Parts: sequence; structure tokens; C-alpha cells
Amino acid sequence: MDDEEKARKALLLTSVLRTMVAMGVLGFAASLFAEGNDVRVSLVFYGLAFAGIFGLAYAVRRGRVILVAWGVSAFFWVLIALVTLFFGGMEGQNAASFGVCAVLVGYVVSGRAGVSVAIVSSAWCAFVAFLELNNALPPQLGTYSPINAWTALTVSLILMAVLMRNGIDSMALSHARAVAAAAERDAALLRSVQGQKMEVVGNLAAGIAHDFNNLLTVISNVSDTLRVTRGEGGNDQSDLLDDLDDATARAALMTRHLLSLGRTEPTELHEVDVSAEVKSFLPILRRLLGPTIAVEIETVPGATVRATRMGIEQVLLNLAVNARDAMPEGGPLSIRTQVDEKTVRLAVKDAGVGMDAATREKIFAPFFTTKTTGTGLGLATVREKVEQFGGKITVTSELGRGSTFEVQFARV
Repeated sequence: MDDEEKARKALLLTSVLRTMVAMGVLGFAASLFAEGNDVRVSLVFYGLAFAGIFGLAYAVRRGRVILVAWGVSAFFWVLIALVTLFFGGMEGQNAASFGVCAVLVGYVVSGRAGVSVAIVSSAWCAFVAFLELNNALPPQLGTYSPINAWTALTVSLILMAVLMRNGIDSMALSHARAVAAAAERDAALLRSVQGQKMEVVGNLAAGIAHDFNNLLTVISNVSDTLRVTRGEGGNDQSDLLDDLDDATARAALMTRHLLSLGRTEPTELHEVDVSAEVKSFLPILRRLLGPTIAVEIETVPGATVRATRMGIEQVLLNLAVNARDAMPEGGPLSIRTQVDEKTVRLAVKDAGVGMDAATREKIFAPFFTTKTTGTGLGLATVREKVEQFGGKITVTSELGRGSTFEVQFARV
């Protein structure tokens, strides 16, 4: 029995005991007006009853729920048995109170135990009826009284109502839990379906990217050939070739996004110097970002992590392109590395338009973009790569004050 179920049963028993105290007070008051009842007998009878109830209440506080359930039922059962034996036999509906014992045990212990109590109660009532029919009842402590009958019936009805109310509340609580569990299961199923969709999209993207990359290789080779073999074509031809190279670089970046999205198998990691990668990749970055972006780097030695060179290059490229798109009029782009005893930090800072809080929360989600022509894969790819290398990425940004992306890796 878990703690929540134990608490529910303890609350039920507490309600029953309180009801028994209230009904005991009512029964004692009614006995004072019953003709032929001995006040001394009533004091002894109800005094013992109250002492037993308070003892059982103390046991409930001690957490002995099942024991108290049996104790309450046995105590109440014995009281009813004594009433049927010494206060008029089966007259006055006294024996009807046995039903409360059976229901209480059924609620708190088990249904089988409740049936057992019902069978024992029926057997006792048959025994008392036999004694009464044969005029063999022991000397009676009091005569039959309608007030006693009313008291017994009232106690039974109120205790049954308390048990019924608890049962209805328990069913309502179980229903609410079932509804919550069903909602959680539906949400999990929806997440699973969404994950399968993303996997299908990733596999499709990977296939398209491979074919697209082959075409880009042909375009790039043609561009290089034209540069080597061109004659005195003037600046116009060089500008066209530059535009061709720029478009090829953008398309290659897109294929890398798609390939990364579709790649699920782990990549073998090795030691990579992040600072060295930043320095070697700087000429490519400047050419890709264009003359309006002033790239500045600040690196430190010893920035070695476990990753792949292509992965670090992809992180740099995606963050740089994202910064360029955030500065349509151009501006400074700062890339720096920092090292402490256990951590290597790579920070990319721009002076662009910045982001609000709502955008920052979604910025790494696949296919989320604030650009009219964006794919929404750049930063999602960055996060995937960083997490693949055992690192984490954070962003700080405000509207109109630019953005800073900081990637942290464990230092080798």
C-alpha cells in the first residue's frame, strides 16, 4: 500500500471515528430519556465505547491503518453483538448496524474480508434469534425502547453515508488520475509521432543533400576551371565568378545542414584544437560573409577538446552566418576562445538586431526561423553538434543590442 492510499484510508477511518463519537454522544443523550434504562449502565457502556474510540484514533495517527480498520470493526461489532444480546434481542433494528462493520472492512482492508465479516454477522444474528425464540436470552440490561431503535438506525445510516461519500470521492479521484494518465499517454504518443516524423524528414534530407552536393561539386569545379582559363575578361567576369562562388558556398552550407539533420550514427571523436580551427577557418569565413562584416578573432592556446574538425567547422560556419543575417547593414563579428582548467569556451558575438525572450526560447528548435528565406536548420544543427561533443550552448541577447552565443566543451 503506497503512502497516498494509506493516507486516504487513514482519513476515512478518522471520519468514521469522529462520526462514532458524535453518534455516541447522541446515543447517550437518547438513553437518558429511554424508559427503564439504567443511567449507570449507560455511563459504563458509553464510557467504554469512547475510550476504545480514542484509543483507535491514536493508533491511526501512528500509521497502523489496517490494524485500526480491524479494531474499529471489531469494537463496533462487539458493541452491536452485546446490544442484540442484552438489550432486546433482534428487536429495534439493532442488528442492522452490523452492515456498517462489513462495509468498513470491505473499504479499508479488502472485499473478501468484508464478505467474511458479513457472514460472521449473519451467523451471530441467527444465534441470537434462536436464543430469543427459545426464551434463552441472558438477563436483559434494558427493555426494548423505540428511542434505542431510532438511535441504532441513525448511527447506522450516518456511518454508511460517511463510507458512501468516501467511496464516491475515491472513485472521482481515480477517474481524475485516469484522465490525467490518458492525457500524459496521448502527449507521449504525440511526441513519439513527431519524433518519427523528424526522423523521416532527416532521412529524406540526407538523401537530397547527397545528390545536391554532387551537383555543387560540378558547379564548383566549373568555377575553378573558368578562373584558371579565363582571358582578359575584365572585372565583370570576375564579379560573376565571385557571385557563383558565393552561391555555391551557401548551397554547400545548406547541404551540410541537411546532412547533419539526417545523420544519427555517432561520429568517432578525436582531439581538436578549437583555436587552431578558428585561425585556419578565418579566410573562408571572411570570403563567405562578405566585406561588410568585420571579423575579429581572439584565441588562446591549449583549447583542445574531443570533437571532429568538420563538426567544429560547421559550428563556426553556422554561428557566423547567423550573425551575418542578424546584421543586414554589416558590422563587427567577434570570435574568441577562452580556456580554464576544465573548460574550453568558444564565443561568437555580433552587433545585430538581437532577440526577445520568446525568440530565445525557440532559437534552437528545428525549422524555427525569423528570416523570410531561412531554413531553420542552422542553430538546430549547432546544438546537435555541440551536444554530440558533450558540450552545451547558451545565448544572451537583447533587442537592439546584438547576440552572443557561447559554446562550452570539456577541455582535454
